[in-house]
Parts: sequence; C-alpha cells; structure tokens
Amino acid sequence: MKRAFAFNLVSAVLSGCAATAPPPPDHTSQSNIPFEPAVGHFDRDCNAPVGKYQKFDFLLPSKKVRITGNIQFLGTREDGRFAGAASVYLSGAEDGQTPAIGLQTYVMPDSPYMVRLELHSGGSLKPRSEFASLPLTSTPFAFSLTLDDTGRLVVSAEHSVSTRRIDLKGLTRIVLSCSAAHVSFTDVAIVDRAQ
Repeated sequence: MKRAFAFNLVSAVLSGCAATAPPPPDHTSQSNIPFEPAVGHFDRDCNAPVGKYQKFDFLLPSKKVRITGNIQFLGTREDGRFAGAASVYLSGAEDGQTPAIGLQTYVMPDSPYMVRLELHSGGSLKPRSEFASLPLTSTPFAFSLTLDDTGRLVVSAEHSVSTRRIDLKGLTRIVLSCSAAHVSFTDVAIVDRAQ
C-alpha cells in the first residue's frame, strides 16, 4: 500500500511539473535579438507584399558613421495605392518619438520606370522631399549615408546628393527596409568613423 501511494505521489508530482514547465526555446525566432552587429559588409534580400514591409535593424556604432552599398529593385507590387519602396535610414526606438531619417527610394504606380529619391526626415511620408530620380533598370545603383558628430547627414544615390542637419538625440539604429517590393541590398558596408 505504501509503495503504491508513493508511486502515485511521485507520478502526480512529475506530471504536474511537466504540465507547468515552460516550453523549450524557439531557436528559429530572433524576436529577442532586435539588432544585428553593425560594422562590416553584408547583403540582404528584402521581399514584402503590398501593404507590408520587411526590415533589417543594425546597431548604430557611433554618431559618426558611413553606410554604403547598392540597391536593386527586382520587382515592385504596385496596386494603385502603394509605391514599391526601399529605404536606408537612421532611427531610434520604435516608439514614434525618434523620426526615421535617411534615403527613401520608391517607384510610383503612375511612373513605373523611374526610381524617385528623397531625403526622408520624419514619421510621415508626406510631404516628400524628392531630390532626384533614376531610370528603373535591372542593375543596382549605389547609395551612401554619411553622418558626422555635428548632425550633418549627407545622403547620395548614384551622383545625386542631398544634405540636412539632423538632431542626433535618440538615434540608435540603422535600418534597411522595403515595402511592396522585392529589393536586393548588396555590398552594404557600415563604417564607424569615430574610431
């Protein structure tokens, strides 16, 4: 009798522990790793449907940084409401307090053979501050963002350049993103110029 009671007690305790144990960690999810290391060279394939976006976050190594690389539109998914877009920008926390500041490229539904370039600096996409446009081709185009510790941001794509003085407060990350498009970011380099 004692042996049966002890066995039942141990079984009940073990099954109770198994039922309340936390699930094993999900090693395929990186939601607990919000940023990738920043300094280095890399490529990213970005593919987002209409009305959605995909992004890649990197730690901003310092307030004196240069980001270079190439952008290639592999396809856009305009439906009359959304422009295919690819962006490289600086930002802070995703709390809406720090605006996204950097290069935004987009292909409008009314001009599907042109890539428009703007120096984006704010949470809203309007008004647009377009500084150039390029023909949409099957070849990538070069971009760069150069930030110095005084807040001077220089954005270029191909041979077009735009400059703006920005507030450095709250900037913590570099973001590559796309929306309503399939975009290839290649040979992206992030160089910490403060070292």
